Amino acid sequence: MVFPTLNFLIFYLCIWPTSWLLLVARRHQLHKLAIIAGSYIFYAAWSTRFTLLLLASVCLNWTAGWLIVRSADPSRRKLVVGIGVALNLALLGYFKYWDFFIGNLDGLLRSVGLQGEMPYWEIVLPVGISFFTFQGISYIVDLYRGDLDRPRPFVDVMLFISFFPHLVAGPIVRASAFLPQLERPPSPNRVFVSLGICLIGWGVFKKAVVANWLSVDLVDPVFRTPLEYGGADLYEPLDLGIARCRLMTAGLKDRALPRARVRVATKFVNIAKQHFAERGIQADIIKLYGAMELAPLMNLADLIVDIVDTGNTLRANGMAPLELIAEISSRLVVNKAAMKCKHSRVVGVIESLRSAVAKRAAKGA
Repeated sequence: MVFPTLNFLIFYLCIWPTSWLLLVARRHQLHKLAIIAGSYIFYAAWSTRFTLLLLASVCLNWTAGWLIVRSADPSRRKLVVGIGVALNLALLGYFKYWDFFIGNLDGLLRSVGLQGEMPYWEIVLPVGISFFTFQGISYIVDLYRGDLDRPRPFVDVMLFISFFPHLVAGPIVRASAFLPQLERPPSPNRVFVSLGICLIGWGVFKKAVVANWLSVDLVDPVFRTPLEYGGADLYEPLDLGIARCRLMTAGLKDRALPRARVRVATKFVNIAKQHFAERGIQADIIKLYGAMELAPLMNLADLIVDIVDTGNTLRANGMAPLELIAEISSRLVVNKAAMKCKHSRVVGVIESLRSAVAKRAAKGA
């Protein structure tokens, strides 16, 4: 469940009045349980099975906290904290970094001539696992350091770790700051409804209007087609000589180009405009992403401008590369500000990479 959505609005309009009415009725324990139930419903909207993982995290950290306080021996307390933190981090590492670790291990073994089937499990990363894992660690560490005076009831720890406003987007809150607030029920008369509505409205505006606009109209296009936007604020000190390909025009083998305006499908709009303008060809540029070869086949375009590697995809669709626009390869780029402020460190990295590229080229020759 994502915050700026209709589903979350319906969910919130159910959970907030329920919790407030329980406060009015002076049922503080039921008030906590209602928020916990709402938090698990909120998380289950993404995945019901991973609510068991969230519950397991609560049980692990509550048990560790209880053992810390029950242990009078300082070395035993330190051992319990170490085991608790290690188990939390192992849980996080398994879900978040297992495939990354196996991929790198596989690459390392292949580089030394050892090949084998590595266990890629394609593990699903639970939403918010970093947040609730570190909140759990905060509970046991705060107990060990004395920032919490005693272990808290299971319900309070459960509410602390699974509290839905913090569950999937943070921020991470210290147990010593959160849990003491649960000891006394909040006053139902100190509910700032108008302020809350204003804050929620302002947050939705920033997410749905400002952030989405920045993402869709400014950031995503640059990452999708970086060639389109150049690098005026970047230095390009080294061609790495890998991932070589070509930016080319291509068309159907058996189709003649029109004498008037040419229709060109591409995601490299600015480069295509410049290329055809330099040749005095009038071109209507059609912006497309993906499956570019279908445009001429469906008579949507006469030509395409795209990156070509082997040309197999073009040949499979009855097309052929025509004109070379630019040679493409992976390049090392350096931010100009970083080059000036960290010159010696950046130059050291550049020279190391330059040496590696030269050795690879010599070995290939």
